[in-house]
Amino acid sequence: MGAAAEVAALLPECSSLKVLVTSRAGLRVRGEHEYAVSPLALPADHDHLPARDQLSRIAAVALFVARARAVHADFQLTEANAPAVAAICARLDGLPLAIELAAAQ
Repeated sequence: MGAAAEVAALLPECSSLKVLVTSRAGLRVRGEHEYAVSPLALPADHDHLPARDQLSRIAAVALFVARARAVHADFQLTEANAPAVAAICARLDGLPLAIELAAAQ
């Protein structure tokens, strides 16, 4: 949000400039196009997680696993790490970009 003024100043000066911004709120600059990205499904009950194979079918967890494998090909969702993966996805509110960035770490 702090860069909104700079983005607004650059856009008219650089006709071919495209800026991709992720935020929970729009910048409110001329030419802005907003695309809502809905959160992905999360486990319903974080205190009582489903079995690992069922958990891996939940959209947020599946995305996390896919992106983690892109960085570490041997990454597997296990009984040991499943609670942590589910907790990360929940703390990120199921937001796809946030999950992708976290999984890469």
